[in-house]
Amino acid sequence: MNIVAFLNGLPAAQQMRIPGDDLLAKPDTHLRRIAEWLSLTTDEEAIKAMKRPEQSPYAFFGPVNARLGNDPSFLNAPTLRHTAQAKELTLEGPLSWRQDGKGFSPEVKELAREFGYK
Repeated sequence: MNIVAFLNGLPAAQQMRIPGDDLLAKPDTHLRRIAEWLSLTTDEEAIKAMKRPEQSPYAFFGPVNARLGNDPSFLNAPTLRHTAQAKELTLEGPLSWRQDGKGFSPEVKELAREFGYK
């Protein structure tokens, strides 16, 4: 919600939202689109480099006073995790992990739709 609040203060031209599932399903397409938007190089070598996060200086555990400045799962195996295709997920219906049999709240659904989920 902090990120959403921050973005609400920026012009639309300074924002880009791409569902993570879409990025992982078609990294070349979306990385090129992001790079173009940022006015960065979009040649094949640049896109290949973007798909090698394990070579980033941020792909490692930080110093003792900042060990987990990144996702621990990523830090344990820092690679781009491609998916064959974006999963067909739905915001409707009960959630298997909720013991009360309920689904997402209206607020969560609204936020998910803002991020491109259906």
